[in-house]
Amino acid sequence: MSRLVQKQCRRCHEVKSITEFCRQSASADGYQAYCKPCTNDKNKEWVSRHKELARERDTKYKATHRALYRDRAICRSRTSNALQRSRLTPQPCIACGTDKDINAHHPDYSDWTKITWLCGFHHRDYHAGRLKIDPPLTKTQTSQAAR
Repeated sequence: MSRLVQKQCRRCHEVKSITEFCRQSASADGYQAYCKPCTNDKNKEWVSRHKELARERDTKYKATHRALYRDRAICRSRTSNALQRSRLTPQPCIACGTDKDINAHHPDYSDWTKITWLCGFHHRDYHAGRLKIDPPLTKTQTSQAAR
């Protein structure tokens, strides 16, 4: 099976690198039919034609997710501050062991000290559902971070 490296956009008809297309598991090749710039243009056109509906959806989404936004912002802020003040030290990725491009993944925003350290690649894989973490949660440096 050959690996797909280029694809033609169905909107602008340009042949582009596969990195210019978003993933879509439902399609045969695993990528969207439109390139990223065309997808953005298409979405902007839809919003401009359906301003009221877009505003309603946005308002409804923000209202139902307000607590998550607040908790996530607080969690990220505390982690960032702890890292800047050297109260928290990034650990190697629990999936591959690398110490490059390390992200602090918070499975539960209610406790910012519960951190699973993942490299950027494995962090994206985890959120895309392609990586399962066992155990799903590691409490890392809780006593140091809480000081």
